[in-house]
Amino acid sequence: PMCFGAIYWARLDKIYYANDRKDAARIGFDDDFIYQEIAHCLDKSIAKIETSILHVLENTPPELYADIVENGIHLSGGGALLRGLAKRFKDKVNIDFHVSEDPLHAVARGTCDALKHTDSYSFLMR
Repeated sequence: PMCFGAIYWARLDKIYYANDRKDAARIGFDDDFIYQEIAHCLDKSIAKIETSILHVLENTPPELYADIVENGIHLSGGGALLRGLAKRFKDKVNIDFHVSEDPLHAVARGTCDALKHTDSYSFLMR
């Protein structure tokens, strides 16, 4: 994470990686504690999302719930890219979670589609 901050600040055109995290730690550049701090900070927010998912599923009509169990839940947006999030949710809820293809743009594409077809999505417009 510290290196990424420096890279963004310096506006480098290209980056070449010679080591992974484990290789870097072996030669004294261990920043694993930063990843642990970030994970700790995210944990509270993710736990709230898990609680919300469980609450929504508890209030879902049986026929829709059966469809969700059969097909899983798709994650989109930047949060979907958090490593291990889909597995964590699956372990908590016991339903498959899938990361959408190109999750960063999925929300924008869906919004664009809804705006192009407002007649089909009138229940979303207020």
